[in-house]
Amino acid sequence: PFMIGATVAVLLALYAPITQAGWNPARDFGPRLVAYAAGWGEVAIPGPKNGFWIYIVGPFLGAPAGAAFAEFLLWKRFPKKAA
Repeated sequence: PFMIGATVAVLLALYAPITQAGWNPARDFGPRLVAYAAGWGEVAIPGPKNGFWIYIVGPFLGAPAGAAFAEFLLWKRFPKKAA
């Protein structure tokens, strides 16, 4: 547990200035909306280097890709049990 916490802390310290520490879309989207409503405009949405869309689109593309990988490559190794 300590090493996991230390890894997360170091990664946040390194990448927070670049990504606004928004690895979780729920944590990233709310502050961006508030900043946009406060008048920050394009600095908030789409953000620096247009990186906002990765946090919204990434889970929609990654979840089906991961499920397909698991279904067609990983779970085919195990025979199905008879019901």
